[in-house]
Amino acid sequence: MPTLNKHTRHDAMRWSDEDLASAISDSDNWSSVARLLGYAPTANESRKIMKARAEELQLDTSHFRYVPRPAGDRKSVVVPIRPEPPAKPLTAKVPRWTDDDLKVAVADSTSWREVARKLGYRTSSGGGATIQAIKNRAETLQLTSTHFSGNRRWSDDKITKAVTEGTSWTEVTVTLGVRNTSANRKAVTVGAARLNLNLDHLETAQQPQPVGEVGLERLREAATTIASAWFTLRGYHPSLPLEARAYDLLVDMRGKVQRVQIKTCMASSGQVVVAPGGREGVRVAYSAEDVDLFFILDGDLTIYLIPISEIVGKQAISLGGYRRFKVGSASSLIN
Repeated sequence: MPTLNKHTRHDAMRWSDEDLASAISDSDNWSSVARLLGYAPTANESRKIMKARAEELQLDTSHFRYVPRPAGDRKSVVVPIRPEPPAKPLTAKVPRWTDDDLKVAVADSTSWREVARKLGYRTSSGGGATIQAIKNRAETLQLTSTHFSGNRRWSDDKITKAVTEGTSWTEVTVTLGVRNTSANRKAVTVGAARLNLNLDHLETAQQPQPVGEVGLERLREAATTIASAWFTLRGYHPSLPLEARAYDLLVDMRGKVQRVQIKTCMASSGQVVVAPGGREGVRVAYSAEDVDLFFILDGDLTIYLIPISEIVGKQAISLGGYRRFKVGSASSLIN
C-alpha cells in the first residue's frame, strides 16, 4: 500500500493524503468526504480528483452506501443514511376551558377563530390544530355553528331565511341589508349553492316597458300640461278655469294672479298667430282686459313668456323679434 504523505497537498493545496484518508474513514459517501475537505457536495471535478487519489492510495471505501441506478446507467447514487430523530414523549394537554365555556363561546361568536379567542387562545397566526380540536369537541357536543358568517357576508341562518322567505331578489337583498345589484345577487347565489338552496322561486327584476317616441305633432295637446309643469316647478300655482275664457291658465305668481294664454309654433319661420278666430273668420287681437301673459312653445321646445303689452293689438308675431323673452326650454321635461 502506498505511503501516505501528510505534507503533500492536492487540488490547490486544500488537503493532504492524510486528510483524505481521515475524511473517507469518517464518511459513508463521497458527498460527505467532499464536505469534510471543504468542498460543496456537488463539486464533481474535485470529487474525481479525490476518487482517483483514493484508488492510488488503495483507501477502503467498502463502508460507503450505494444504490444502483436504473439499467443502462453505469454510475451509482450515494444515499446518505440519517439517524431517526428520537421520539418526543407523549404528554396529555389539559384544556383551558370546560364544555360550558365552549357552549357560551360558540353561541356568542360568528367564527371559529372568535371562539378560540374567547377561550383564551391567540389566533393571529396559525392555530389550525387548536381550532380543529375546538371544532371536534363542539361536534361531539352537537353545538350548532350555522349562525357563523366567518369571512362570508352573511351567516348560513340569515341567508337561508332570506332565500326561503323571499319571493323576489329585492326582498332577499333587503333582508340581507344590501342593495339589489348584480354583484350582491352573485354573492347570494354562491352562498345558496353552498347550502343547496333553490333560487328558482325568486322573481327577476321586471324590465321597463318600452315607451313611445316623442311626436311634436302632439305639442299643441301637451302645451297646457307642459306650461302647468313649468310654472309649478318654479314655485307658482297654476289652475285651469272652470269655464271657457280668453286665457288657458290662472297662475298665482307669489300673490299676483296672472291670466296666461298658451300658444304653440311649429312653423320654421317662427310665425305665431296670437289672435283668436272670431265670427265669420274675423280675428280680434287680445287686449290687456283678456290676458296678462303669453306662454309660447316653438318646435325646438323653447319657451317664451311674453307680456300682453308687447303683443296688444297684434294678430300674429314672429318669434325672432322676441328672443329677449326666452325663459328656458321644455326639452328636459320629455327627454
